[in-house]
Amino acid sequence: MPALSSYIAKREALWIGNTLMAYFVDPIKDQTDFASKYDMEKGFTTLGSDADLTEITFSLDKEQKINNVKVQDLANIAPDNTITLVTDRDFNQDGNVTEADRWAYGQELNVKVAATYLGGAYKFTDEEIAAAAFKINVQSALKAGKIVPAAGASITLPAAAAGETAKLTADMITGYTYNNQPYSLFKEAAGNYKYSYIDKVEFFTTDAEIYTVTKDATAIKMLKVKLLVTTQKLLLRIFLRLLIRRLSWK
Repeated sequence: MPALSSYIAKREALWIGNTLMAYFVDPIKDQTDFASKYDMEKGFTTLGSDADLTEITFSLDKEQKINNVKVQDLANIAPDNTITLVTDRDFNQDGNVTEADRWAYGQELNVKVAATYLGGAYKFTDEEIAAAAFKINVQSALKAGKIVPAAGASITLPAAAAGETAKLTADMITGYTYNNQPYSLFKEAAGNYKYSYIDKVEFFTTDAEIYTVTKDATAIKMLKVKLLVTTQKLLLRIFLRLLIRRLSWK
């Protein structure tokens, strides 16, 4: 009987040590399901075998807890090895369901492995099963990235008089996914963001006495900045909030 390890091969680019870094991204165009979920089989180049009926499935550690709540209540793994974080429960018990209730998000969750050989006719050893266990860290590919101006720490606008409107354009600020893939914070020509997980991008001024900004990046590749005083040169340090469906951060 072959060793269990011969049926499991990690896709190394997605792992840090024994932790599968599960960055959920847009699985399809025009999707309607924005759950915080990840197909765990993407983390492997080999997982089981149809030839000799070897099936491998995953489950969360029944004993692991976060904030004294069992991980199995914070996330679940379906029979098809898709993990989904629970996002609709008030774990903080403060009367509101917010990002603060996503206790399993970005945490290392212990994953147990189960395997059958020849349709269950033979079993792998307890030692092999234990050795196959791993951890998973489920995060948003966008939230795990960064948003930065094209140059330096600020966006520079030319001198202008009070009451004038300047333009903050898409080439002045860029978002990057966890693996440094760039994306625009502004809507594309079709009126959609590049990633359908983006619900809204909001901009706020950090000094309302000097300038205001259009709150939402609804215009295509442009945001209006209204000057309240005459400036020689304006260094914009804009407070930005990217709203991810089921998640948000500043």
